[in-house]
Amino acid sequence: MSDLLQAHTTHLLFIGFGLWRGWLAWRDLVQARASAAWPFADGEIIGGERQVEGYHDDGEAQLRTVITYRYPVGGTTYRGERVFFGDGIALRFAGPGRRRLAAYPVGSRVRVAYDPTSPDVAVLEPGSNNAVMLACAVSAAITLLGLYGLSSG
Repeated sequence: MSDLLQAHTTHLLFIGFGLWRGWLAWRDLVQARASAAWPFADGEIIGGERQVEGYHDDGEAQLRTVITYRYPVGGTTYRGERVFFGDGIALRFAGPGRRRLAAYPVGSRVRVAYDPTSPDVAVLEPGSNNAVMLACAVSAAITLLGLYGLSSG
């Protein structure tokens, strides 16, 4: 493969990845904004753990904190794991995960916001937040970097 073709392939991969992640982030942002108006159900935290999602090149783990809860809607009990929209990111540092585990101890009662058209979609902290906004911004930056590289190459 020639150097020129390889350079364009890299830029196209940046563009494709940025657009794909941008679509996922935008979808989360739309749901986050809609969730501010969702009804609530009384729920209970039934699990909380930090999971290893992979490892960095230096061997340090990427951690994701998972809070599991259950809540009844219309006679059916549902289970959820989303604390807020944009919380599915694995992090190198453990502080945010520890704080989340402390905020939602197993057995505690919580208010769960759920989508009235699809009650299996729920969140503990409804509304927009910095994580989902950051995901949109980073995705846009990756896409723009690919476009810049393609146009200047």
